Amino acid sequence: MTQPDATEALAGRSWRLVQIMSMDDTTYAPEDRSQYTLTFTADGGAQIRAACNRGTGSWESSAPGKLSFGQIAVTQAQCPPGSLHDRYMAQFPWVRSYVMRGGNLFLATMADGSIVEFEPAPPAATVLGDEIRTADPDELQRAVLTRLFDRYIEQQDIEVTEAEIDAFAEGMQRGMRARGLTAEDDLTPEEAVQAAQMRRDMGAAR
Repeated sequence: MTQPDATEALAGRSWRLVQIMSMDDTTYAPEDRSQYTLTFTADGGAQIRAACNRGTGSWESSAPGKLSFGQIAVTQAQCPPGSLHDRYMAQFPWVRSYVMRGGNLFLATMADGSIVEFEPAPPAATVLGDEIRTADPDELQRAVLTRLFDRYIEQQDIEVTEAEIDAFAEGMQRGMRARGLTAEDDLTPEEAVQAAQMRRDMGAAR
């Protein structure tokens, strides 16, 4: 069966983990699916929730049915016993393809070592006509505020200055460190540049 283009099938959509199926037929299913999510942003970004941790990275698709993830930076909180955090996060570096079946998303790792099944995340809110699909309260708050700010900026014809963008990016970095989020310290110089540009892009969007 021909798979839809990844931009059409994945970009801008959020998913919840249903189960991880290993080659030996062992199945791992989360007790709470909302604790394990995956969001594909339209600009090629990937946002992941894995129990008590959050991850950000990138995704790309060279052809329909093909999918891979770039390096994922993830927070390092110690999740409770029984968590699927480690097993879930271990899948992403090996993902090579995807299939859409029955409305669900199936990711296959290299040599079909495992199949990771997701279901669509239910819409958490509708803001200015856009459905927001996430089970993460922090992500929901960001999405709602971003849409409202964007509409206000558009209506008031506001332009953000370079100084304001710099201040936003610096404040965001300080805030992350104040909350103990230091995963950026382990990034390569190239990745650090990308992270800095991401913060500036977020500032410009406001």
